Amino acid sequence: MLEWKEFIEALSTSETSDKFVVLMNSIGEKLVISEDSKEYSGHEKFKYYKSLR
Repeated sequence: MLEWKEFIEALSTSETSDKFVVLMNSIGEKLVISEDSKEYSGHEKFKYYKSLR
């Protein structure tokens, strides 16, 4: 189990970083990642992360 500090640090990284992968593996969760289309969001694209459990 991760310590609270490690958990917070993992949330501030990208979804491909080692810390984030360890976090997802430790809680047994897979994220569903989606993005806005260019037409909807204009100049910026946003990513959304969703846990199913």
